[in-house]
Amino acid sequence: MLRPNLHVGAIKRWLHAISGCETRLRLVQPEDAEFILHLRTDPVRGANLSATPNSAAIQRAWLAKYEIRFSAGKEAYFIVENKGAACGTVRLYDYRPEHDSFSWGSWIVEAGTSPSVAIRAALLIYDLAFGPLGFSSAHFDVRQANCSVWRFHEKMGASLLSGNEQDRFYAYTVNEYLRRRAELERHTQGRPWVEGIPRICIAGKHDIAADCLIGLLDRGYAPEELCVVANRNDDGRHAWQKSLLATARQNGVRVWPISAVQQLQDIRFFSLEHDRILRPSAFRSPHLYNLHFSRLPAYRGVATSVWPIRNRENSSGVTLHRIDEGIDTGRVIAQRVFPLSRSTKSSELYAEYMLQGRQLFFEQLDVLMASAPEGIPQEGGASYYPRSSIDYSDLSVDFSRPSAEVVSSIKSRLFWQYQLPAFEGRRIWDVSEIETHEILMPGQRRAIDGWSDLVGVGGGTIRLDYSFMDALVTWAKDDQRPASFPSLIPDLQTENAQGWTPLMIASYNGHLEPLRWLIESGANPDHQNRRGTTALMYAKSFAQMTGNLGPIKILLAAGARPDLKDQYGYAVSDYCDSVRDAEILSLIKA
Repeated sequence: MLRPNLHVGAIKRWLHAISGCETRLRLVQPEDAEFILHLRTDPVRGANLSATPNSAAIQRAWLAKYEIRFSAGKEAYFIVENKGAACGTVRLYDYRPEHDSFSWGSWIVEAGTSPSVAIRAALLIYDLAFGPLGFSSAHFDVRQANCSVWRFHEKMGASLLSGNEQDRFYAYTVNEYLRRRAELERHTQGRPWVEGIPRICIAGKHDIAADCLIGLLDRGYAPEELCVVANRNDDGRHAWQKSLLATARQNGVRVWPISAVQQLQDIRFFSLEHDRILRPSAFRSPHLYNLHFSRLPAYRGVATSVWPIRNRENSSGVTLHRIDEGIDTGRVIAQRVFPLSRSTKSSELYAEYMLQGRQLFFEQLDVLMASAPEGIPQEGGASYYPRSSIDYSDLSVDFSRPSAEVVSSIKSRLFWQYQLPAFEGRRIWDVSEIETHEILMPGQRRAIDGWSDLVGVGGGTIRLDYSFMDALVTWAKDDQRPASFPSLIPDLQTENAQGWTPLMIASYNGHLEPLRWLIESGANPDHQNRRGTTALMYAKSFAQMTGNLGPIKILLAAGARPDLKDQYGYAVSDYCDSVRDAEILSLIKA
């Protein structure tokens, strides 16, 4: 869903793009009040609409309030025109950011208008909502008596969720629309949301791709100068890392299929953790670059956050190189190199790749936009690691190996959002070599406390610290207090794979004891995840579900800020109903 502050501009640009179409939309104006009233009070056309008072003054007053909602990025109301004459209406409303969904209705055309005009209006509203406005789904209801309309929706692939005596309730996804849209191409008069030819394409995933896209916008590139190709597993929702697809939709950047990008002659194409092997021969443009997370030619292929640690390298790096017919073998444009320590975990190396990669991308951007540097050939010994080179499901530890090998093997798999190695059924959070006079056989352990062990390895002893974060999540979710607590508390702002911290989980589930403990132990009540969501927003959801205001009160007493805004520019109060949530609003606005 596009950010609300970009809503008006995106719609106006799109309306300008379709202004030459035979059937088009335009924004309603106050002087349209009588025409709208005429349509809505027609005994046939308005039979399945909500009741409308037969008063032009009331209609004009409603439009004045609508204009405020439109300016705030909450809805949009259009007049349908055919051959320059007004002939109907259609409206977008009930935006649901949490589901990336919109509803639409007020779909009326005047008597005597060709049915194809109504179909075109529907397709235009989907083009707008699924195109420039960046929604990934729609929700709407249709009266049971309005058979022609709900049959149209079902023919278009909408899913019937439920129904009652009066209404049928539907959901519809952008993917389903794009599949069905091709069947009705003759009604669409082209693809009006495609404005101009992009100059830059970002293909990839996670923070590296999303942050580089945002950085381009911050540097003055217009959304229409950019496009993205999202990875196949990108579901359009931010989690512990940003979604490139969601970032594009929120900022009005077009999502293109790779086949369309390959036809552009002068596109600057950047692969930033893209999931497909690319062949330059398939592209018309010669400006094809990959940002690889390693110090090439070392560690071509995958698992670059694993192998440098497992092989106990002293440094790693990021490499910007031209894409050629091989895998990570292209000529090098530039590199950034950074040191590795023996304490570095796989997750920490990945985070450093993200940081260094962003810096390298923008260091080289102006040069790559102005010219086509050849780069230098990769020289020296090369190492290639295919997907089959590592089995992430193998969480075992071979304690018979020398201590340095055991430590590097464990460190290379310490990535909480994906996996942690385990010992005797307990997941390992960290490992370190220690000096001790105590002699333990390989695999023999001695408890330090409830969360740490000394364990013997080949020729030495190591310390294992187990994942207290797992216990915190269980406490926050299921209210099962840990039997003991470690002396060293992990970073409480760490997010799980879904992008939730323990404080957010406790707030959403309404468990007050872990909530208080987390705050007293240093959890930041104002921490925002990639969606911009805070613990207070989750506590609001709990209060709306149960009526229990306890978590909200605890967070506010700890200094939580109600004014912080999420990815859509909404604060806690924006998700509250003035009547139903009056108690919540009185607390957060006090």
